[in-house]
Amino acid sequence: MKKLILVVVVLVALAALYFGNSTYKGKFVDSVKEEIKEVSIETMEKHEEMFEKKDKHGDEHTVDFSTFKKGILTEDEKLAIIHMREEEKMARDIYRELSKTTKSKAFVNIPVSENRHMDVFDQLIDRYDLEDPVKDESEQGVFTNTKFTKLYKELTEKGKKSDKDAFEVGAMVEDINMANLIKYGNVTDKKDLKLAYSTLLKQSKHHMSAFYRNLKRVGGDFNPKYITEAQLLEAVNSGKKHMEEEAMGGGKKAKEMLAEIDGVITKDELKKHNSESDCWVVYKGNVYDVTKFLPIHPGGVKKIAQFCGTVKFEETFLKKHGDTTDTKIKNTVGKKLLIEKGEIK
Repeated sequence: MKKLILVVVVLVALAALYFGNSTYKGKFVDSVKEEIKEVSIETMEKHEEMFEKKDKHGDEHTVDFSTFKKGILTEDEKLAIIHMREEEKMARDIYRELSKTTKSKAFVNIPVSENRHMDVFDQLIDRYDLEDPVKDESEQGVFTNTKFTKLYKELTEKGKKSDKDAFEVGAMVEDINMANLIKYGNVTDKKDLKLAYSTLLKQSKHHMSAFYRNLKRVGGDFNPKYITEAQLLEAVNSGKKHMEEEAMGGGKKAKEMLAEIDGVITKDELKKHNSESDCWVVYKGNVYDVTKFLPIHPGGVKKIAQFCGTVKFEETFLKKHGDTTDTKIKNTVGKKLLIEKGEIK
């Protein structure tokens, strides 16, 4: 590990010489990409303890650059900031769009985090007087870099196919994000930039963990393209530990996400799905989304809709259908008109 770190330090020093010649601008990062990739994520952990601050809501997103002297940025460092500003926006916009088709706490909570990540790079853009590629933060799916426009379209289309595809897309985005945060954090010697990359890397690992574990829950799997398998495993485990600690500390969002990943539905969550357009019921300890089944129920919508968001469905339907209820439920689930959401707790 020490040898690898020394290699990186030497390479960064050489970069200072190369950047003086415009012929070499932009080529240094690519030329040492493989060597830098070998450096473990653990080399960034030291920065996280030094740099992270918690805001008044307890979220580890606030980044304070005030204690660091501004440096003179290389062209690649400037381009990296601009790139990451739009990359974080792409992540936010994709997750927001997928929240419309996949009802998961991951797609509700993580876009809020991504918005703060955008803010970190906005701070750096202001700090170094760079041109902001994001002209209007409220515009969904709009980017200056056409590569992000294309990727946004491709990934949202894939993610809308199913919940499994949506969680896989989440993992794909975080795979890209983690790799770039590691890469840009390792090739800069500016303390304020290292602060940004290391802080957001930890958050990206938490996001990866949430998407990966949800993907496994629905029967999927993920093979990273940009980070290593070891880095993926570390992210999944550290994110799991963080979520459990937050839940133990009373964090409502962490509790909700943990329950979802564990396949557990709380009664408070059940109560939220209490309408004909979003109807969950309970049968023999399991929660089912019956929204698609309501319009074609032979007995009419109201017969089931009265039980949306409650635990009273089972008793009534057992009285009505007796021993055939289990078979009816199983057949309807098989036709994907009922969706099993998890166990009630």
